[in-house]
Amino acid sequence: MESNTKSILICCGGLALLLLVILLPVSFQYVNFTEYGLRYNTITKKVDPTEAFEAHRYFGGPSIAYHAYPKTVQFVVFNETGLKKPIGMKDKIGGSFEVEMNMGYQLLKESIYDIFRTYKFLYEDSYLTNIRAAVRQKAQQYSMLDFVQDGKREQLEVEIGKIIS
Repeated sequence: MESNTKSILICCGGLALLLLVILLPVSFQYVNFTEYGLRYNTITKKVDPTEAFEAHRYFGGPSIAYHAYPKTVQFVVFNETGLKKPIGMKDKIGGSFEVEMNMGYQLLKESIYDIFRTYKFLYEDSYLTNIRAAVRQKAQQYSMLDFVQDGKREQLEVEIGKIIS
């Protein structure tokens, strides 16, 4: 009887050690230097706390993970495909043309939770769609002559810069 108890204790101890070896490394999560991280529970799917974390190694258990958002400036060049293709615009008299545009943006740490709550991981698609719409709307206030001939190009670039920032 005593040997059975000893065997059971050895099996339980071995199983506990095996679980420790497996679960301990899984319990550490990393937020890279170029990212902000929002901690969420993979079981309940809740984000808590609502503040973004800086780069570090965090112990949270196997059910904790981090949604990562870029910390560095993200550059977008509107000359490729999809949402990054040139922006097609119409002027105030109906003339149409395309504009290739470069821009950069940076997410603010204090806005990360609001971005997550509103867009989840699709924030960039929504952001680029809104930028395209705002630039198109501003272009409709000018004629094509304003763009190419009457010297208002610099004024338009300044106004578009205000939209984006």
